[in-house]
Amino acid sequence: MGSAPVRPKELLLFSFFYFQPRLLDGWVAAQIESVTAEFNNIEIVGDRSTYIPVPVILDGQNLANICSQNLQSLFAKERACLLIYGEGSSGKTSLAFQIAKLAMNTDKNQRLCQH
Repeated sequence: MGSAPVRPKELLLFSFFYFQPRLLDGWVAAQIESVTAEFNNIEIVGDRSTYIPVPVILDGQNLANICSQNLQSLFAKERACLLIYGEGSSGKTSLAFQIAKLAMNTDKNQRLCQH
């Protein structure tokens, strides 16, 4: 090893398991259909299968309806945070499920993020 510093995570091969975009893309491509089917089979998701668009405020901008194009710039960042809040029965869960469906869109260009 000489005088070169070796971090414990490299010695234990943990660096092999760090985020690899191609690896993640391959996993998503292989699993997206089954994950989408399982998601849609969840009872509470089925209960909210009819989505009624609700107005939202995203980064200070009023939107009549949320779509993947509105969220792609947010999820293009390395780290993203999205807060969904409102009064009871205002459609927060339905909106969260709609965003999840946008993330699993069959058209890769319409998904929320590249990876």
